[in-house]
Formats: sequence, C-alpha cells, structure tokens
Amino acid sequence: MTVALGRMKFWLAALVSLVALTTAVAVPTVADASTSTYCGGWKSPWQECGGNYRSMYQAYGWGDQGSVCVGVGGWTGVSCSSGAGAGVYSGRLNSNVTAYPWIQNYSGGNNFVHGVALTY
Repeated sequence: MTVALGRMKFWLAALVSLVALTTAVAVPTVADASTSTYCGGWKSPWQECGGNYRSMYQAYGWGDQGSVCVGVGGWTGVSCSSGAGAGVYSGRLNSNVTAYPWIQNYSGGNNFVHGVALTY
C-alpha cells in the first residue's frame, strides 16, 4: 500500500509539473516593442527629412535606389547604409526618449526611402 501511495504522489506531481510547464509555454506574452513609420517616399539627392516627435529609442531606414543615413535627432550620431536595399540602424538608446527620427537620401540620384522608428 505504501509503495502504491508513493507512486501515486509521484505521478500526481509529474502531472502538475507538466500542466504548469505547458501553461507557461502556451500563454503568449505582450510584445514590449513597437514601430512607426516616418518620411517614406521619393527624396531628391542628399535631401533630409525629419519625422514627427515621438517616444522612441532607435531609427531604421533603407533606400530602394541608393544609400540612406538615419538618426535620432539630438541623441545619436549618423549611421549610413552601404547601398540600395541595405538597411541601417541608428545608434541605440537605453530607453525611450522624446525625439524626432530623421532620414537622408545619401545618393546623387532620386531615391525612394523608408524610415521606421522603434519604441520599447
């Protein structure tokens, strides 16, 4: 009887552990990050565009026809892509700041640019 009771406790504990593990893995969590676009569209050679002020920690961008440079106004330096279709991230801040993202067509021709601001 004692052996059977010990086995029953073992299997009950195993079942409870399995249910807890399954629940922990199966319950989705809310994502902590979000994105918003800015300044998308055609830009003439070397043209710069600043988006609206927003809470953000990093800017990302790319150009379809040539290079772009991106930054977070007043907070990061300049980061530039290597060519058409190549994306580039600005410097990353440790927390959100209220700032404007900016993007510049860094080519000698017209360029369709895409800017994305990242938020925690």
